[in-house]
Amino acid sequence: MITDKKVIKAQIEALLDGQVLKYKFPDYRGGEIMWVERNSTGKGKKYNMSAEKTEAGKPTGKKTLFMNMDKPGDLANYIRDNDAEEIK
Repeated sequence: MITDKKVIKAQIEALLDGQVLKYKFPDYRGGEIMWVERNSTGKGKKYNMSAEKTEAGKPTGKKTLFMNMDKPGDLANYIRDNDAEEIK
């Protein structure tokens, strides 16, 4: 089930250091898993989004920084606009 942008934004804003949100993009969008976390380095933007490739529907364990930004609403828009579903 696709999550509402307002809900995603609230989830991102509520992240504490060390916590992560994961979203799976559908196969027609690449099937990647996107990891959203607070940037705890103290440098750069407030939130990081990393992409993890999948093979045969399973995570590969290799993440790469995809984007970082200060605005959780922009991350929520990207996640929702690409039909990602939260992984719990």
